[in-house]
Amino acid sequence: MDNSTPPRRETGLTRSPSLSAQPRVLVLSQTRAAREVLSARLGGAGLAVQASAAMPDAGTVLQRERPDVVLFHATNVNDDAIGLIRTLSTQPGVSVVVVAEKPSLDVALAAMRAGAADLLDASTEAGELARRVVLASQRARELATPSREMQAKLRRLRKICRELHSAREQVSAQVGSLCEELARAYGDIAERASHAAVAGEFNGVLRQELDLETLLRVALEFVLAKSGPTNAAIFLPSTTGDFSLGAYVNCDGPRDTAEILLDHLCQAVAPRFENTEGVTLLSGREELTERLGEAADWIGDANLLAFPCRHEDECLAVVTLFRPARQEFPSTFTDLLPVLADLFAKQLARVIKIHHRHIPKHQWGAGDADDLDLSA
Repeated sequence: MDNSTPPRRETGLTRSPSLSAQPRVLVLSQTRAAREVLSARLGGAGLAVQASAAMPDAGTVLQRERPDVVLFHATNVNDDAIGLIRTLSTQPGVSVVVVAEKPSLDVALAAMRAGAADLLDASTEAGELARRVVLASQRARELATPSREMQAKLRRLRKICRELHSAREQVSAQVGSLCEELARAYGDIAERASHAAVAGEFNGVLRQELDLETLLRVALEFVLAKSGPTNAAIFLPSTTGDFSLGAYVNCDGPRDTAEILLDHLCQAVAPRFENTEGVTLLSGREELTERLGEAADWIGDANLLAFPCRHEDECLAVVTLFRPARQEFPSTFTDLLPVLADLFAKQLARVIKIHHRHIPKHQWGAGDADDLDLSA
């Protein structure tokens, strides 16, 4: 009994693992004889072959047959043929091999630029033809299915993209926070610059006034220009420890009672703020009553600002501004008042020094009542 393996018939094609995958080939030609010859050569090499002459409807044929390789036979590689090659090569997972009659270098370049994977002569032997078709199929599959190395690169790329996205979000959050901080800083700088400009203007106005009465009037006019319509009074301390009215603006009160109200506030309100620090804001009857007691009845439901003007630890004046509770004082204005109070106190001290320059400083406020009290 002969157990030897019968000899295998050679087809001229060296088979490979990719060939065993049976790539599907569509032979596309308008010439029947070319379709039959090419199909016979590829079929004899073990490839699955379909043939079609539907050149204008090649896209429909591809959708129906779903080949791996299109073997396109072109009797004349003209503009129409190049256009068809370009259309076929754009189909995903499809590789185009062109078979031409007597191909030239120009024809090869035009076909490759249009997307062809290979260009063969129509007289190519069956084995070589099948081998080149299989190689074209392999390239199409490699492009459709990335290699392990390519997949690893894609995974690394996705990871890097995720990290970049996360970093971008973090940077965006930090940039947003920095922008907010810069906006606040810019606002602070702008506000300080505005305060500095107002302070410079106020100081320039005050420095020109050496008469007490004119100084008080000019100071009140400047402050009210920044605050808007407001009742205001400047109370000056006397050598007896009491306060008297130095100057006032009556914005909305009856004229016949305004001075009576302010005279009462001299003793009921001014002493309470003589030794305070900064600007005090009292809003509404409840806060006024808590701080001023029964004296709050004279003011009613109002917003009141009060602050001392001190120089070298001595109170030279107490300034009060009040208006109806529905009319709030702007925060930009209240923030500016400490600066104005300091400048006003310095100018008051300068006026005192000029008016009492003939008397030693330790005697200011003592002895004769000859123009020694600011409230005189």
